[in-house]
Amino acid sequence: MYRVYILLGSNLGDREQYLSDAVMELMDRLMPDYLEVASLAEAVNTSEVIETEPIGFSCPDKFLNQTFCCLTEYEPQQVLEICQEIETELGRVRTGAQYNEKGERIYQSRCIDIDILSMEKQNSEKWEAVVVDTPDLTIPHPQLKTRPFARDLYRVLKK
Repeated sequence: MYRVYILLGSNLGDREQYLSDAVMELMDRLMPDYLEVASLAEAVNTSEVIETEPIGFSCPDKFLNQTFCCLTEYEPQQVLEICQEIETELGRVRTGAQYNEKGERIYQSRCIDIDILSMEKQNSEKWEAVVVDTPDLTIPHPQLKTRPFARDLYRVLKK
C-alpha cells in the first residue's frame, strides 16, 4: 500500500471547479475499493485551497492550489499516468517542456496541473519514503522545498 501526496493547481477558467473535478477523479481512480478503514479520513484528505502568484512566468491570472493525499495500490509510474490522464480529460493541453536560452524551464497557464509531491510505502507498521529519479518522474518533487505554498500545504496533510 502507498500513500501519495499530490499538488493541484489551476489558473484558467473555473479554477475551483477544476480542482474539485480533479479531487473527485483522483479519489475514484487511485483509491482501492476494498479499503478497510474506520473513516474515510484515514484514506483520503485535502488541504484548504489557497491563491498564489504564478511561478516561473508572468501572468495576471493567479493560481488556486490545493494538496490531496490518499491511499493507493498503484506504483509511482502508474500514479503519474493516472494524473496525466485526468489532466488531459479535464482539458489540459500538453505542449512538451520548453526551455529558454539559459536552460530554465518556461511555464505557462493551465486549467489543471497535477503534480506528485511525495509518496510513502507501507512496510509492516511504518511508512517509508519512496524515492524515484527517472527522466519523466522525480519523487519527492524537485521544487517541493523551493515553493513555500506547496511545502506549507503538504505539511498540513503530513500531520
